[in-house]
Amino acid sequence: MVPTALRSIHIESYGSLFDALARQGFTLIGVTFVHNQEEVEGLRPAEFRMAGLQRGWPVSNTRQKWSQVTFAASQQDNMLLMDVASRVAFGLQQAEMLLCDLVSAYAKQLGARSRKNEGQGYQRFKDLNSPEVYKAIHALFWELAVLRDTLAEFVASFCLARGGVRTLAGLLRSLKKQPSPDPIAIEVLNSTEGTPTAAPGIS
Repeated sequence: MVPTALRSIHIESYGSLFDALARQGFTLIGVTFVHNQEEVEGLRPAEFRMAGLQRGWPVSNTRQKWSQVTFAASQQDNMLLMDVASRVAFGLQQAEMLLCDLVSAYAKQLGARSRKNEGQGYQRFKDLNSPEVYKAIHALFWELAVLRDTLAEFVASFCLARGGVRTLAGLLRSLKKQPSPDPIAIEVLNSTEGTPTAAPGIS
């Protein structure tokens, strides 16, 4: 096996690693945190966190907050809130995992081209590794569509008191049929373009 080229970076502390990478011209997408030997050996999955544009781990932090909402709702026997909040938390977790899959598949593809000295910036290409990349993209976008609709269901049910809405498309139809002065409703309308379709199988 041809050894993979490594880059050496000297840092004074663990936390300075990310700034050092940025100075080298890298854009941080996410980080896999390995805490113990079982994770190194593949006996347990290591935690992957998507990086925020301005540092931090916004998806992981948001998922924890939704998990707290889920627990609080269960303590209050609010089954509807517990259901929706748990699905949001799960969707955020799945999105991070699928982003990790996409990053891994794309890294494998770029690594193969790099070894053949075929790497060129901003050039479209298709090779034997492309199907894995396409599969990862499709899976991630599917999960994001489901998450989008679950968030719309939460907004409709618990912010705007509009029951029966399960998708963003349904929420937009409801808001256009019965406009609301609520700032959240206005934000939903302003942040969307057109009427998105629901994920297949969801109405």
